[in-house]
Amino acid sequence: MEASNKTYAGRRVAFLHHQLALGGSERVSYDAACYLRGLGIESYFMAARSDERMWTDAGLDAFPLIHLPEHGKNKCFVSPNVDVIIESIQRLGIELLFVAVPDIVLPTRIQTETKFRVVFWLHSVPYFEAWTKIESYRTQGERSWYNRLMWHLVHRPRLLWGDSYLRKWQERYRQKLATYDATLVLCEGFRTQMIRELGLGATEAERILVKTNCLDLEPEPRLEKRKQLIYMGRLSRSDKRVDRLLRIWAQVERELPEWELAIYGRGDKEERVLRRLATELGLERCRFAGFASEPREVYRDAAVLCLTSSYEGWGLVLAEAQNQGVVPIAYDTSAGIRAVLAEGAGVLVPAYDSARYAEELRRLCLDADYRRGYQEAGLRHRERFGRAVGEREWAELLPRLFCD
Repeated sequence: MEASNKTYAGRRVAFLHHQLALGGSERVSYDAACYLRGLGIESYFMAARSDERMWTDAGLDAFPLIHLPEHGKNKCFVSPNVDVIIESIQRLGIELLFVAVPDIVLPTRIQTETKFRVVFWLHSVPYFEAWTKIESYRTQGERSWYNRLMWHLVHRPRLLWGDSYLRKWQERYRQKLATYDATLVLCEGFRTQMIRELGLGATEAERILVKTNCLDLEPEPRLEKRKQLIYMGRLSRSDKRVDRLLRIWAQVERELPEWELAIYGRGDKEERVLRRLATELGLERCRFAGFASEPREVYRDAAVLCLTSSYEGWGLVLAEAQNQGVVPIAYDTSAGIRAVLAEGAGVLVPAYDSARYAEELRRLCLDADYRRGYQEAGLRHRERFGRAVGEREWAELLPRLFCD
């Protein structure tokens, strides 16, 4: 560590997000900033909107925040924001900018008017922008007859037939990757996927690097749990699909009279929709617990963590659950989820098979030995995501990112 401190002391980096509300990607950036601070590297955050109260409620130290003047969908790189980004980086002497926003390509001005290096940090599945739009229209189609008609007659043919929409986004990714000095992805599976699907040559492939999401290993995780299932995360419609979980819980709730489902997260409009759905389904032991400022305390008591997302890049909550002796269960929708739940470290359900999901959930709740096997496998597997792994990765990545 002393050698690393001497190497990097006084150097500066910044993390660019659309908003800072302590979602998964922001938490990963925050953890990275904390680690880099230990190497003597100063970190700054840039965002158009922020909910600093969430950070304070979670007991997190604040890093300097640079506010961007314009906010909204795909507005991160509009001209007024680019002015602030360039001015701030030149004034502060920032050498490395981590970009965690879904804008298509890096503005030419950032490339021509500055000398700092820019890294695209992909915190989700490749082409998640395409999947977000597809799932947005699909889920709208499940909620009204008009949107259902539009989905089948207009949006589904336009977005899915012939994979033309996905291919368009793949071409955008080729352009995007060419504008950045490097790209970080969550696992080797995503790196391999992008190289193959984008037809990248050797030079381009070398600029795609893997950075695992890591965490502090719990020294004494509690294995004796309450009879509680939990969801932890944003209550967003198109990706997280908590409505699926409510319907699955409706299939098994009566068979599990001693168990409850607790939903941790916020979502404004979607939360209202989910509460209404829970009432319509007649759920008796389902509660909406709000934002968890101390998720560690939630994991300490919970037995099973449930994800029913349309897609997940990694599912940081899956690894967090393993770390606390909570059994994670999720749909098999990405290489990232398969990496986290490999080797029996969680229950991997074929994508969107709600009957199979309900069956696995029922068995996890009723068979303590079955559940304990997953707990023990998860505690062994979590070593792959410990801080020691993250430190080794940073030791390999930083010289390449700084071009030392």
